Amino acid sequence: MSSTKYNFLETEKKWQKYWEENKIFSSEVNISKPKFYVLDMFPYPSGSGLHVGHPLGYIASDIYSRYKRHKGFNVLHPQGYDSFGLPAEQYAIQTGQHPQKTTDENIRRYREQLDRMGFSFDWSREIRTSDKTYYKWTQWIFLKLYNSYFDIKKNIKFGTEVLSCKQLPNGRWLLKYKHLDGNDEITLEFDALVVCNGHHHVPRYPQYKGEFSGEYIHSHDYKRAAPFENKRVLVIGGGNSACDVAVETSRISQETSLSWRRGYHLVPKFMYGLPADVFAKRSRWIPQFLRIPFMKYMLERYQGKNEDIGLPKVTNKMLATHPTVNSDLYNAIRHGKVKPRPDIESFSENTVNFVDGTSAEYDVVIACTGFKIKHSFFEKDLINFEEGPVPLLHRMLPADIKNLYFIGLFQPLGCIWPGAELQSKLGAKHLAGKWKPTDDINKLIAQELKNPDVDQIKTPRHTITVDDFSFRGRLKKELKRAS
Repeated sequence: MSSTKYNFLETEKKWQKYWEENKIFSSEVNISKPKFYVLDMFPYPSGSGLHVGHPLGYIASDIYSRYKRHKGFNVLHPQGYDSFGLPAEQYAIQTGQHPQKTTDENIRRYREQLDRMGFSFDWSREIRTSDKTYYKWTQWIFLKLYNSYFDIKKNIKFGTEVLSCKQLPNGRWLLKYKHLDGNDEITLEFDALVVCNGHHHVPRYPQYKGEFSGEYIHSHDYKRAAPFENKRVLVIGGGNSACDVAVETSRISQETSLSWRRGYHLVPKFMYGLPADVFAKRSRWIPQFLRIPFMKYMLERYQGKNEDIGLPKVTNKMLATHPTVNSDLYNAIRHGKVKPRPDIESFSENTVNFVDGTSAEYDVVIACTGFKIKHSFFEKDLINFEEGPVPLLHRMLPADIKNLYFIGLFQPLGCIWPGAELQSKLGAKHLAGKWKPTDDINKLIAQELKNPDVDQIKTPRHTITVDDFSFRGRLKKELKRAS
């Protein structure tokens, strides 16, 4: 009897390496063999490692897969990760990290553990449900199923442009549109009109002395950073788009500068291990006159002050301007990737002159300066929200037009979709005659305009701001009144 001790670890590594190098478990098209398919439930990469339930199921299916191979079957035994959905999102929230980062890290750990166990998976057919090449088909299937049930496709006009919307003497709406691949104008009549085209489609350009001879574009036309490789880039603006564009271009540009005319509050995406909006929600029990200074104090304690890294000092109180949510700009500035610049005084060919007396040459200027609230298909004497206030009840109903609804025409301090969904429900109730305002609509609109959710500076950008939690609360209250 041999006294040599069997080395499990060494033997397992040897043969696992052999299996991988020779693709022992990769299935190929082979019509000479009977086919056999073994599918496991894909694990959720929502933890730092596998739990005992994973191998409990995989061992049984692996034994059966190996048995069938020995019996001469062409076995397909794939593996993958159910990485798109709530488990992955919740893990990211719990750890305070981006879901892409946590998902990739967890998948690497899962794969390492599965390989060490020696399962006979065909990894050449690995599937990740978070991969866009995968989930685009799940979305496609959902839309197909949805349409097959509700038969809505017959009422959707794809590839069209609305030219005009006019109210007829009988109150109905005459809509004129054309197909993008043709010139023929088509007219249709409707009992009611719902406008859901948002407010980010007509760029607002800043006005400066002189002309810039280089490339001058708006963030509306910005698609990716690649065209700006090795170029000198100046980004104008302090909102979300401006900071994102500055960070992205700085990774490949020769240099990137960011021009601010005033200070903006930069809010990181995560604070103290929580998404910033969740962190803010947990402080809503504090009265507003205390909560806003508290938020500013916590923000500065967490990441410092703007002036510490060369950005303009914030002179307005918290939420007086729309907050900018960005976790990367501070680091980009600290590492010299993005150079802060003051407001622009003038252009002179490819030279930009700043209000502090400095100047620099640039190849590209990208204006991330917002959009006009413009509805070109309406006559201006009917609807014109371009410069002034937006007189809509619940950001939805005009006073004197009973069958016109705006959905999503608001800028929340948070996510827009829950509020837009509630607007849709309330609008449907109103259209069906199951809900109506509690008082004269002109009076209610005047009250909304006089008492905004947050006291912001008077600029066109801030005419439609709402506090998402308060806004949703008001809509839910109205829905409860509906019959």
